[in-house]
Amino acid sequence: MITLGTIPYLNTQPVDCYLHRYAPNVHIVRDIPTAINRELINGNIAVGPLSVYELVHHSNIFAIVTDISITAVGTVQSVLLFSWYADIRELDQRPIALTVHSSTSVHLLRLLCQQHYRIRPQWKPMAQDLETMLQSCAGALLIGDAALIEGTLRRSIHPHGRPYVFDLCDEWGQLTGLPFTFAVWVVHRDWMAEVRLHKIIPALRASRAYGLTRIETIAEQYAPRLGLSPEICSVYLHNLRYELDPDALEGFYAFLRMSRPDFHRDNLYLYGE
Repeated sequence: MITLGTIPYLNTQPVDCYLHRYAPNVHIVRDIPTAINRELINGNIAVGPLSVYELVHHSNIFAIVTDISITAVGTVQSVLLFSWYADIRELDQRPIALTVHSSTSVHLLRLLCQQHYRIRPQWKPMAQDLETMLQSCAGALLIGDAALIEGTLRRSIHPHGRPYVFDLCDEWGQLTGLPFTFAVWVVHRDWMAEVRLHKIIPALRASRAYGLTRIETIAEQYAPRLGLSPEICSVYLHNLRYELDPDALEGFYAFLRMSRPDFHRDNLYLYGE
């Protein structure tokens, strides 16, 4: 049986929420992005969303599905830097807590600090809990549902009150003028024959197409898990893109080039079935 990976965050729901309708025989594994990355790299998962940063190091083992992604323009609302300082530059030489759930978002923050703010914080990987992170650090990077919740509620955190919030997708846009692609769906090359045989990628596309017509339903069903309103969840989903259009590709390639100067797009293998 083919194993498909996915991430149990709201932002993946339009792609895989209805996958069982179109690929009933796949085995689905749900986990945080870094865990899905690891299982994809090891070949234990055949298809799934890969953090874009992992392609810097592992492009030779994956085929990129050419038209499925998680991309945002402007604010994304779920990749957020919380800070006790109103100016990110004041975080220079200060500790920033980094979520252990993500590789792309962590590296995006590192790039922004190096190339946009010209600062060198101290990096502290930590479990994703805003209160704990901000008790010992001047800033904290959260992703996914936790970031969406904290960014929406804007609650007061001991000992300093309400932290400032910076949306890293918006910060990227200010630096480059481009969208940011956080994840692309990939096929491990060892599984390509089986994936083609069982028509997994057409099933993913069909699931996404149906999911995008059901945004309000997805938002209503998922909102109670977050303690947020369906309206907030719906707006969040409508602001995301789930394809790799030309602008998204340019942002995708720009991030890879900035991450690895010798990167060339010809190094990527595209799966265009």
